[in-house]
Amino acid sequence: MPIGNRSFKNSETILLLLLAIFGLSLVWRTAAPGAGIDFYQFWVVGQALKYSAVTDVYTDDGRTRLGAEYLEKARRTANPRQTAVAEFRQKLQTYSSPFLYSAFGLFSTGNYEMDLRHYRILLLACLVFGIVVLCRLLNHSLNTTLGAVAIFSGWFDPFVSDLRMGNVNSVQLALFAAYLWVVARLRWRHRDLLGGALIGLAVAFKPNLVFVAAVLAVDWILNGRFRRVGFHAAGAAIGGGIAILAAAADFGTWRCWTSWMAALKSLPDEIIPVQNGNYAPARILDGGLGADLAIPLAAGMRPGQPLTHFPRCSRFPPGVSSSFSCRGWPGFITMC
Repeated sequence: MPIGNRSFKNSETILLLLLAIFGLSLVWRTAAPGAGIDFYQFWVVGQALKYSAVTDVYTDDGRTRLGAEYLEKARRTANPRQTAVAEFRQKLQTYSSPFLYSAFGLFSTGNYEMDLRHYRILLLACLVFGIVVLCRLLNHSLNTTLGAVAIFSGWFDPFVSDLRMGNVNSVQLALFAAYLWVVARLRWRHRDLLGGALIGLAVAFKPNLVFVAAVLAVDWILNGRFRRVGFHAAGAAIGGGIAILAAAADFGTWRCWTSWMAALKSLPDEIIPVQNGNYAPARILDGGLGADLAIPLAAGMRPGQPLTHFPRCSRFPPGVSSSFSCRGWPGFITMC
């Protein structure tokens, strides 16, 4: 490469690096004033599992009791942000999985401000990790990767919302990217087993990723890749079993899982409307057309442009590649 072209390339990389840093700092400044109203609920239940005798977090009485207990604790801290979010969440909306609450309890210190700040740093790291891994898998250049980090941090409202509210979508993106790296790049004959374990843990953490597993399984079955299905199923059983055991140990009972499933059946629609920022395609269509199109949308994702049609995507193994669109990977962040 001529010296002039090399200098221009280096200058372009430096500028994009600075833009990525600016995007990350911009989203941090934008989200920092937020109280973390989603994170607060995860944090409270995690704290209750560590320090309180409350285990019935999936009942109305338990939600009200926990809300009142931690409102009183927030007032004693004299922390205005913690008090404000505790007053907003006087009755908790505990519909997340037991494993998710166990994970938050494991890594929390009891100091709300510190834990919220650390969690937001984790979300930033998950976003960067997910983008870097996906760009590497798709053989994109360093400059393209830096540009993607800049765009999907500072100028991407779904991530801004995730960081402000303290939700788990970016964690899911990182788990999904880690799974793709394992099955696409790891040189180990049991990589499908490890990939299945990651899927099992991810689904136990938040079960909306079960649609990813379902799409992959259907694709492999239709293409006769039963060995891959078998290894993934075994791995998912191991990962899911670890999650079930860990949560049951924290809750002190196996019934936490049946209580959670019963709570899901009574999940009120009013807590997840579009007006509250739920921009999932199925929810938007449901609000506009009055029809539940989640399953048709999931099925419709399969016939999309396969990765194997694009030269940059040829390193994905069969099955994974045909379920993941090169042009549409940023949309996964939105759909989370």
